[in-house]
Amino acid sequence: MTSSLSVDPSDHGNALLIWAVRSGLLGILGIGLWVMVLMMVFFGYQIAISNRMVPGVMIDGVDVGGLTLEQARAQLASSIDYPQQAIFTFVYQERVWQVSATELGVRLDLDRTLAQAFDVGHQDTPVRNLQEQVQAWARGVQVSPHYVFDQSATLAYLDGLLREIGTPAVQPTLVFDGLEVQTTPAQVGIELDTAAILNQITAQVQQFTAGAQIPLTVKEVQPQAVDLESTAAFLRTAVSAPLALTATDGSGQPLGEWHIQPEQIAPLLQITETVGEAGVRTFGVEVEMDGFQEALRQLAPGLIVPGRNGRFHFDDANKQLVVIEPAVDARELNVEATVASLERAVFSPDQRVVPLVFTTTPPRYHNNLTATELGITELVSESTSYYTGSSAARMQNIEVGTAFFDGVIVAPREVFSFNAILGELSYERGFADGATIFGGRAVKGIGGGICQVSTTIFRTAFFGGFPIVERYSHGYRVYYYELGNWGPGLDAAIFTPSADFKFQNDTDYHILLEAEMLPEQDALAFRFYSTNPGRQVEVSQPIVRNITQPTATIYEENPALSQGQQLQVDWSKEGGDVVVTRIIRDAFGNILEQRDFGTFYQPWSAVIQVAPGDSRLRTG
Repeated sequence: MTSSLSVDPSDHGNALLIWAVRSGLLGILGIGLWVMVLMMVFFGYQIAISNRMVPGVMIDGVDVGGLTLEQARAQLASSIDYPQQAIFTFVYQERVWQVSATELGVRLDLDRTLAQAFDVGHQDTPVRNLQEQVQAWARGVQVSPHYVFDQSATLAYLDGLLREIGTPAVQPTLVFDGLEVQTTPAQVGIELDTAAILNQITAQVQQFTAGAQIPLTVKEVQPQAVDLESTAAFLRTAVSAPLALTATDGSGQPLGEWHIQPEQIAPLLQITETVGEAGVRTFGVEVEMDGFQEALRQLAPGLIVPGRNGRFHFDDANKQLVVIEPAVDARELNVEATVASLERAVFSPDQRVVPLVFTTTPPRYHNNLTATELGITELVSESTSYYTGSSAARMQNIEVGTAFFDGVIVAPREVFSFNAILGELSYERGFADGATIFGGRAVKGIGGGICQVSTTIFRTAFFGGFPIVERYSHGYRVYYYELGNWGPGLDAAIFTPSADFKFQNDTDYHILLEAEMLPEQDALAFRFYSTNPGRQVEVSQPIVRNITQPTATIYEENPALSQGQQLQVDWSKEGGDVVVTRIIRDAFGNILEQRDFGTFYQPWSAVIQVAPGDSRLRTG
C-alpha cells in the first residue's frame, strides 16, 4: 500500500491567523504588564511622598523637596533669618536708634509657609497633582515665605521713643490763691508722626529689605486755645473792692450801708470748666451767694414797711374822693432778687453799691380810687355828740382817737371793729390820762374819753340802719352822752382789747367814715358816705324803768389839796333800765328789722376829793 501526504492550502492560512492572534494577545498582555508596573510605580511614589514635600519644592531658595513637615520646619528655622538680620535705623536730629525687624513685630509665619509648600502636588485631582509633581521635578517650584507684621509692637517701640524725644503740650493754668490771681502761658508740644513712620516701615517690610534708615518725623501739638486772661480779669474784679448794700426806710431816708469785704467774697468764687465739642475747654467764674440769704432773711424784718390804706373825704360838690392821708405800699425784702443783684455786682468793676431789692404791694384802698367804683355817692347817716365840760386831757384823747377813724373805708359785708382800728392806747401815740370807769369807779387812766368817739360812731351806724354786731354800755349814765338832747341808752363803751364796738356793712357798697372836730361847739361829728339802699330807720324815745337813786356822796383824800379845799371828780346819777327800739324798713315800707336795745345803768354816787384830815373822810 502506498501512502502519500496531501497538503490543503487552507490549512496554511489558518496557521498564520492563529499565529497573529497569539502574537496580538501576547502584545496586549505585555502592555498590560507594563501599565501595571507603571501604576505600581506611580502609586508607590504617591505613597512615598504622601507625608513629604514634593521633590523640587524650594522655600526662599531652600530645598525642602522630599522632606517631612518637621524636617522642613527644622531646615527653614536654621536657614531663613530675615526678621533677625533686617536692621532698621531711626534718625532724629543727631540721635540714632537701631532695631531689628523682629523687635518691630516682624516674624516668619512658618506654619502657613510650610502648608503652602506642602500643598504643591498634594491637592485637587490626581492628574493635577501629577502635573505639579512633574513640574517640580523638572523645573522646580519656588514658594515665598509668609511673614506677619504686628504693628502694635512697632507702635509700642515708637511710644518708647516718644518718651525720649517728645514733649507734651502744656495747657495754660489759672491759680487763684487768697486774693492773688496768676496765669501761666501755654506751651507747644512735640509728638511723633506715628502714621507716617509706620507707613515707611510697612513699605520696607513688604519689600523684605535688609534694613533702612528711617527719619523720625514729628509734628507740633498745639495747646487748646483757652482765654484764661478774661477769666482772671473776672476774678480780679470780684475781689477788687468791697460790696455795699444800701436801703431806705418807708419815707426814703437812708438806713445806712452793710459791707461785704473782698476776703468774704474770695471763698465764694468758683472756677468752672466746660469741655465742649472737639474737646474745646471753656472756663468761667461763678459766685455762690446762697450763704448771704440767711443773713438777709435776718435783716428783712427790720426793713418791712407795712402797707397802709389811704384815708379820704367826700367832696359833696363834685362827688369825688379827696385824699387826706396818702396810701402806703407794703414792702418786703426780696431776698432772692437781692442775692441776684449781689452776684451781678461781684463782677462789676464800678457798680459795687447794691440797693436792696424790695417787693411792693399796693394797699386795698390806694390813692387812685374813685368814689364811683366804691359806690360812694351820698351822705347816708350822720351823728354829733358833745363834750362840753371835758378836761384838757379828755379832749386830747377825743381828738387823737378821732383821727384814727377819719377817712376809714368799710367794705361791703365787712364787720367794722373799733378796737382793731384804734390799736393800742399809749402815750407814744398821743393819748393822755383821763377819767375812765374801772371796777365800778371813775378812775384816772390812759385814753379816758375815747368812748366819746365810739359812742358817736355807734349812733351814726345805729341811725344809718346798719346791723350792730357788738356793743357795750357804760356802767352808769355819763353826762357827756346826754348833752344836745340825747337821751340815755345810746352810748357805746369800749375797753381795749376786751370790750369792742362792731357793726356790719350789710350793703353792696363801701362806707366812708368822715369825722370832724367842732371845737367852737365842743362837739364831735361823724358822717357815713355810701349809697342809700332805700331803707328807712325809725328810733323810739328811750323808755326808762326801775329807776334807782344814787347812794351818799363819797369823799376821797387828795394830798394835793389844802384844808378847806375840795375837788368833785364824779357826779351822782340815777340808775335804771333803758330800752330804745329801732325799726328798719325797706323802700316800700316793709319792716326789715325791729330790735330793742336794752341798757342797764347802776346808780352812781358823787365823788369829792378833800384834803387829808377833813372830817368828811370819816363820815363819808
